[in-house]
Amino acid sequence: IEGSFSQPNAGMCQNMLSWARSAALHGCPEGTVRRDDDLLELYCGNGCFTIALAPLFRRCLATEISKTLTAAAKENMELNSVTNIEFVRLSAEELKDAMEKVRPFTRLESLDLDSFKFDTVVVDPPR
Repeated sequence: IEGSFSQPNAGMCQNMLSWARSAALHGCPEGTVRRDDDLLELYCGNGCFTIALAPLFRRCLATEISKTLTAAAKENMELNSVTNIEFVRLSAEELKDAMEKVRPFTRLESLDLDSFKFDTVVVDPPR
């Protein structure tokens, strides 16, 4: 996608995703294949990490500031048959305001942020 960053080295990308999956399960009882909590990813880009990590979590909320990348992440999710992710176009500051109920966001009308149990956060800010 023009104007965005993706890891161009496929081998490195696989290593990064394997490490992230291993780190997400670190500290869980042996044999755990899915956690009972939720993932929050800030600045998810096209959803690469979110989609790879989603099977390990009950639900995922992923934010991105770019409309183009948010749309790409949603398409990527569909192409990979992942169903437990909500992608929203918000900055980290806007998400903080929404979680603290500073002001409502129409982009979040269909989401109950209080229903999420975030114990894992991935932050991958724009370069």
